[in-house]
Amino acid sequence: MPKNYGLSNIRVNAIAPGAILTDMTANISEEDWEEVKKEIPLGKIGEPSHIAKCVKWLVEDEYTTGQIIEVNGGWHM
Repeated sequence: MPKNYGLSNIRVNAIAPGAILTDMTANISEEDWEEVKKEIPLGKIGEPSHIAKCVKWLVEDEYTTGQIIEVNGGWHM
């Protein structure tokens, strides 16, 4: 990300979600979800509200920029 974007107050961030319960993942079997949960330190699958809270924080924050924020329960630590 070019550093000069900041001079125009343009912030560039991304959210990288982990396993999230959505319509797109509705066809994943309960057995497969249980296997995924074993890999996630928090032991649960994410919900859309987890992503929404991160988006809300990024919108309200005026200083964070140039970040990729993983919302994945610790799956990729």
